[in-house]
Amino acid sequence: MHPNHKNLLKVNNFYLLNHLEISNDPNPISILNALGILKENHVADINSQSSNIKKVDKFLSILPKRGSKAFDKFMEALVQSQQEYIVDKLNMCSGVPVSEVPVPFVDTTDNLIDNRSLNKTNRLMLLMNNYNFGNDEHNRKGSEKDVEQLKSFFTEIGYKLFDDKSYEDLTSTEMNEIIKEFSLYIAKNSINSAVIIIMSHGKNKRISGIDGHFVDLQHVYKILSCGTEQIFKLIIFSCCRGETAALASMLVMESISHSDSLSINDEIQKDRYDEFAWQVGNYIPKNAVVLYSTQENYQSHRETTGTVFIQALLSIFKTHYKTKPLREMVMMIRSEMKRLYPKYDQWPDIKENYFANFYL
Repeated sequence: MHPNHKNLLKVNNFYLLNHLEISNDPNPISILNALGILKENHVADINSQSSNIKKVDKFLSILPKRGSKAFDKFMEALVQSQQEYIVDKLNMCSGVPVSEVPVPFVDTTDNLIDNRSLNKTNRLMLLMNNYNFGNDEHNRKGSEKDVEQLKSFFTEIGYKLFDDKSYEDLTSTEMNEIIKEFSLYIAKNSINSAVIIIMSHGKNKRISGIDGHFVDLQHVYKILSCGTEQIFKLIIFSCCRGETAALASMLVMESISHSDSLSINDEIQKDRYDEFAWQVGNYIPKNAVVLYSTQENYQSHRETTGTVFIQALLSIFKTHYKTKPLREMVMMIRSEMKRLYPKYDQWPDIKENYFANFYL
């Protein structure tokens, strides 16, 4: 593979991990196998991985070693598997050596600027945490530590709390209403950037109120899109997205008792929504980066000292926010989770509709 193509895969590694789909049919793996780029042992090695993101990680470690035609055939396979949006993404970055750009590379669009020279006043934060679910099994012990540390960090760097408080223990209806109020406020009050953090139990593309009813994440995206197109939005969901434990070893299962998963009733289970991905037709708000604490179908783990994801995120943000853009910091969260909590194998997820370098 040509060095420029290797560099292109390298600078877009995080994007590919979170957006390349190789579990559907047809998929790039089977196509590349038919084209002779991947051998049967490569396919078996990739398919032996337990999740799509791990399969992609394994695939990306193999592809650069598969000859001079590997990249071009990979692009063909993306088209055949209906993932042209990834082809567009890679084409926008084509031919840029890693040494010439900060990792990760950002798209060459008309808003390819960073915000360091812009006014950092009028910054607002919405912080919601559901802790009390009525019994010790479901109460989110440790999340109160997240709240205090998030408030401390973001207010220190200039974000004002909406209504001068964090919101605690809300029903699904209350959550929807407060998100609407927040979205209307930032649209009408010259807010430059907004941080929205929602922490609760969750499952199947939804996040729970303390009443056991769920807020649909797509509905949240639509609310936060109304009149806010020019405002940068960092949206963070700390919640489970399934029931599979994200553990480094199943031997530690018995020692872990806390996750942000909650049983879901049959009516909601039947009425499921598709997740948004970064492609034509999605509804991730414009000028937004969405961070999830875990991958779809996996639990988001929590200890009494705080949640695995939020604590790692804060560790990275506190250390690097003055010198590194948001995308680069996000890339570091996974390894920080592993360093701080080695018994977990939890992978954060990102969806974005934003192409500039944003600095906190």
